[in-house]
Amino acid sequence: MERWGRNNAASATLTAIDSRRPSEANAALRELFELLEDYAPAWYTEEHHNRAAAALGELVAQHAI
Repeated sequence: MERWGRNNAASATLTAIDSRRPSEANAALRELFELLEDYAPAWYTEEHHNRAAAALGELVAQHAI
């Protein structure tokens, strides 16, 4: 039940993460993001989505994951 779809910056971010070997903590962060996107709880707003996607993008840009 994805509200905003994966054809966006978050999708590109997840693809970039897949191309690296993330640490356990970073893998958990990615998994939590995917769960939120897939299940989209009522409280998970577009603002939450945008903040989470930006945070993942920043980690990728810093080569942290």
